Amino acid sequence: MKALYHSAALAAALLLVAPSMAVAAEPAAVPAAVKVSAQAKSQADKLVVQAKKALAAGNAEQAYADYLKAHQLVPSDRNHVHNAASLAMALGKTDQALPLFKAALPLAIAAKTTDHPK
Repeated sequence: MKALYHSAALAAALLLVAPSMAVAAEPAAVPAAVKVSAQAKSQADKLVVQAKKALAAGNAEQAYADYLKAHQLVPSDRNHVHNAASLAMALGKTDQALPLFKAALPLAIAAKTTDHPK
């Protein structure tokens, strides 16, 4: 989904929509490596498959819930949190979107966003 690739624009829009939620700029800390069990990774992978199916069927609410659960299982995966944040924003859940975008930012920085098209 093309809209999911523009988290920076969505985060900026979120701050415009909800300026009272904005806080002073803080440097993003690079997250420490979190050890994730193989079982948690497997569950998260299944949730991502479910989320993609839900989104394809037009059920963004279920896709959001699945990506959020996947993020909770594997907090170091930037795609899970990014997709949950983008869907929260698209669903008008600005209170949930902002902390998710804040969690996604240091993960993207740590990955140096090398997979983003130029």
